[in-house]
Amino acid sequence: MGTGHTARTQCNIWTGGARPGIGRKPHEQEFERQNLKAKMVQPTHEPNLSQGRQVIVNLQLREVTKDDLVLIERWLHADHVRSAWGDPDAHLRLLGTLPADGGWRAIIEADGLEVGLVLWQHPTRQELDVAGLTDIPQSAIDIDIMIGEADAVGRGVGSSAIRLVVDAAFSDPAVPFVMACARLDNLASQRTFAKAGFRKDREFDDVPNGRHVLMVRQRQEGRVA
Repeated sequence: MGTGHTARTQCNIWTGGARPGIGRKPHEQEFERQNLKAKMVQPTHEPNLSQGRQVIVNLQLREVTKDDLVLIERWLHADHVRSAWGDPDAHLRLLGTLPADGGWRAIIEADGLEVGLVLWQHPTRQELDVAGLTDIPQSAIDIDIMIGEADAVGRGVGSSAIRLVVDAAFSDPAVPFVMACARLDNLASQRTFAKAGFRKDREFDDVPNGRHVLMVRQRQEGRVA
């Protein structure tokens, strides 16, 4: 759930309420931020996932800056992104504001080229309850992802970036699991998250966007509790 809807979804949740920094001293919050930043920029070396296309050798994440908004705007207007994410201008306005505490935005770089965007955040209690996900704790992390460059689609970039986010999220012991939602008919998104170790937990109504699938990756197997 979040702002995003690409290789993945159309869910309402953007950024959330209960943040890792709440109740912690400023120096502890800064340590947490720097630790997460260090983890998220670690490169990953991927096997041949391209099925005949050019192989992605090195993938890493870096924080979004205001200079990236022109590139993100182009991605949002691309047909393959717009068909899943919807209104580009609405998303661009949101991305033009600073993320709340506990929310991160990162550019995906594959072999040194900027190819997409990944967002992760804590959902708010209200957003979860509206979606009928009343048993999901706010301490969970929710992921949104887009592959903006069309020629990077289908090369394992999305699942690799998701795995980097999962590793960073689980560096906080307070995070019980990582989740994402996908439209029921968005099988490509569901496959992407499945490749990153997520499993289908349930279907739910994401008002007003229709039926969605909740995908979950936990520290340990078992249904969300």
